[in-house]
Amino acid sequence: MNFKRIEDVVNFLKESDWNSINEQDNALEEALTPESIDDIFEMITKNTDLPLIYESGCGSGVTTSQIFGYLSKKGINNFKLVSHDVNENFVKSARNRFSKDNRIIIELRSGSDYSDIPDSSVDGIFSLNTMIPFLDMYYTKNEDISQHEDYLKETSRVLKIGKPLVLTHLQAL
Repeated sequence: MNFKRIEDVVNFLKESDWNSINEQDNALEEALTPESIDDIFEMITKNTDLPLIYESGCGSGVTTSQIFGYLSKKGINNFKLVSHDVNENFVKSARNRFSKDNRIIIELRSGSDYSDIPDSSVDGIFSLNTMIPFLDMYYTKNEDISQHEDYLKETSRVLKIGKPLVLTHLQAL
């Protein structure tokens, strides 16, 4: 879908079934071009023997599966992928999906709380569609931006210098 105005995106998301949006099997490929995906993973894996990747808002694990698939396709087998979501049902579903692979950890957590993660320790953070509440906040003129600020402060704190934070929403933006 192509939207002309940000208001159209926000309205679409408010009126849509969140589960159907979150479970699109090709969400990562729709959101990013193959070239940009290659560039992002090159930045993540450069100069590290064991990339540590976080996925904020993993839902049921669709994008987690795509990240895992990309790493495998590139022959990167030594990594740690920590995916998390605030929705307990999504976390349970994702944990079941990846229970047999110890390189993938699924957590119940908010992207605004990385308090147990050391400074400058993460090689990349993916966030597919988790910025929707922030978009809604800005376009409905909600004055409380603390959650948005906390999210950006925490992700900035835990990322290594020169490593990517990927905030994306399918092709809507």
